[in-house]
Amino acid sequence: MKILSSEQIRSADDYTIKNLPIASLDLMEQAATNCFDAINNRLGEKMKDQPIHIFCGIGNNGGDGLVLARLYSKAGNKVNVYVSRYSNKSTNDFKVNLDRLRGLDLNIVEIDMKSDLKPIKEGWIIDAIFGTGLNRPPRGLSAATIKHMNRQNLPIIAIDIPSGLFSNMPAHPDIDKTIAADYTFGFQVPKLAFFMSENFHFVGKWEIVDIGLDAEFIENQESELYYLVPQKLKLMLRDRKKFEHKGSFGHAVLIGGDIEKAGAVILAGKGALRSGAGLVTLMVPEKLISTVHQSSPELMCIASGEEYIRSWDKKKLPKEMDKLGIGIGTGMGTQSKSKDFLKDLLEDSFKPLVIDADALNIIADDQKLLDEVPAQSILTPHMGEFKRLIGDYKNGFDLLEKQIEFSKKHKVIVILKGAHTRISTPMGKVFFNPTSNPGLATAGSGDVLTGIITGLLKQYNNPVKAAMLGVYLHGLAGDLSLKSQSMESLIASDIIENLGKAYKKLHNI
Repeated sequence: MKILSSEQIRSADDYTIKNLPIASLDLMEQAATNCFDAINNRLGEKMKDQPIHIFCGIGNNGGDGLVLARLYSKAGNKVNVYVSRYSNKSTNDFKVNLDRLRGLDLNIVEIDMKSDLKPIKEGWIIDAIFGTGLNRPPRGLSAATIKHMNRQNLPIIAIDIPSGLFSNMPAHPDIDKTIAADYTFGFQVPKLAFFMSENFHFVGKWEIVDIGLDAEFIENQESELYYLVPQKLKLMLRDRKKFEHKGSFGHAVLIGGDIEKAGAVILAGKGALRSGAGLVTLMVPEKLISTVHQSSPELMCIASGEEYIRSWDKKKLPKEMDKLGIGIGTGMGTQSKSKDFLKDLLEDSFKPLVIDADALNIIADDQKLLDEVPAQSILTPHMGEFKRLIGDYKNGFDLLEKQIEFSKKHKVIVILKGAHTRISTPMGKVFFNPTSNPGLATAGSGDVLTGIITGLLKQYNNPVKAAMLGVYLHGLAGDLSLKSQSMESLIASDIIENLGKAYKKLHNI
């Protein structure tokens, strides 16, 4: 799913109205009705019999709010509509929908000045003041209205986007100029602002509502930003033919582990096994080999060093190098011998690698090594590791630009782990992930991801595809783990155990 700018969405509105054809008033009715259904599906029981307070601007976002007011009134809720008259101009569709409320059993309050804003004791607030067309911070009456809504200590639902929030640039530093929504129901496609960590306070939990804009027009819009959807990922999954064998599904080699951190590379190895790799070998210090075999008899081992990874020697690897997917860094340590090992590996490599954890920290300390990283390699940093690679940043939008620049400059794929883990490619495309939950913020979760992606690398022979599938399945396995675990109790092994269920769910979509 493409992530579009406000201007592109406005063009999609206009195109749909002209070519479907559908009157703008009818498109508004359709959008608000679909939004009403989405809200009820998610929050219907909580909002049942509760007063609904809908704050409307005088544009088309306000018009959406007026349609919702009519629908909630017909559903039996007590409805109060507050019209913020921050300008003497209003759209025609807003005027028509305001007239449609006349005579209905609901209360309409005209907000002409700050003193018209009165405390609200109970119920739910719906924000429909500004939509995506906002290009400057709210001021005057509109700013006062937003501040008033935030101060009522009631749950807030934002329609399309929280009022005061910009789609494609940082929010105003004064948080009272932006609605702090608990839920946001965005129209048609996600807004880039939804993916910025600093905006969580404003956006809350969000979902996308299909309002019926022309799908072909949206598909033809230029965008380098995407939101992964399972229907398209399902099409990427390869079929397993009857006469294929383990050699058909690649050989994953995970390099890492030291005497203090055996678990990291073992978790990575198990993740590679569950990803579907035909063979998985761990290159680990000699003292870890018995521990590996006890933890998982399916894993093979190659010794390197006694207590720490020491010397790279590709002659130790299986002969069919073209079938090897190599991942390095999990629990490896940053000792001088480990650094020498990584340097030798990079100088010897000509095919994409998966680079994680300590390997990234070694590169961050000696960034000349970036010149040796093979093109299309996959780097899997968390935020701290990535900051050591790129330096400081101003905000989430600036961080995104730096990530894109880094991928382009070094011709690598970067998986920046976190909420909505995102994948940037050497071509400048970015893919945001919809799966995962805060329970995945646990020791070893990233190691499992490295193993999964390394296991996929030679199953698909396409690093970008391996990154997308790996990130999605890893997050989905974490989500499925919550059926038996809480976010607090979830551990990395739960992700591995639920990876098969994640595959099945994706296959069955």
